[in-house]
Amino acid sequence: MSDIKTKLGKRIQEIRKKKGMSQEKLAELVGIE
Repeated sequence: MSDIKTKLGKRIQEIRKKKGMSQEKLAELVGIE
């Protein structure tokens, strides 16, 4: 299970960085405060 979470997290980070988006902006877009 941990491996899946790690892979998902890395994939999200990769996409976020390609789009030039900060963690804060991503959290805002998905509704996490």
